[in-house]
Amino acid sequence: MPPLKRARLVVEVRRADASLETAQDVCCSRGTWMQISKVSRRTLLALAMMASLACGERDQAVVSVDYTDIPQLPRTLLSVTLSDGGDARALSLAELGAPGRPGREFATRRRGNLQVAFRFAAAGVTLSEGDAIVPLRSDWGYGFSIRVDSLNPTRGCFGCMGVQAFPLAAPYQRTRSDSVWLVWGGNSIRNPAIY
Repeated sequence: MPPLKRARLVVEVRRADASLETAQDVCCSRGTWMQISKVSRRTLLALAMMASLACGERDQAVVSVDYTDIPQLPRTLLSVTLSDGGDARALSLAELGAPGRPGREFATRRRGNLQVAFRFAAAGVTLSEGDAIVPLRSDWGYGFSIRVDSLNPTRGCFGCMGVQAFPLAAPYQRTRSDSVWLVWGGNSIRNPAIY
């Protein structure tokens, strides 16, 4: 996500005696500070609202999901739902990422829990399903990956925070030990760790 561009808002308040008072609000790179001199409460409130709208990204929280297709289990059989305790969203196939193409990022609440649930189904029969619940926090982005593998796909993974395996119906396995794995990692939005 690109950092915010430096913006400067200067408000001049003309008093009855024709003198000028100035309030400055500076929003820079995910942080906000104010320099205010002799400004009315109404002007201060307006500035605070504008600053929170302009710089709200500093406290955001996001999530994205991707799936690596295998011939036995195409993405057309997959449904994914995100729920952050307030909103639930069923992802479209276009919103899911794939190898070389990141999934769409969705804003979430900054407190509570996030549930990511998936289901593979064909002709009304569930082939595999599962979910993971992670804590939400501000300035945090989660990435979830759904994979089919016979071994834990997190071996050698830097930044992976969790993994869960779920059974897969035998006719859709490549080998007898195949499972559907839900893997997730996270990182700070403002100060991401570089792996």
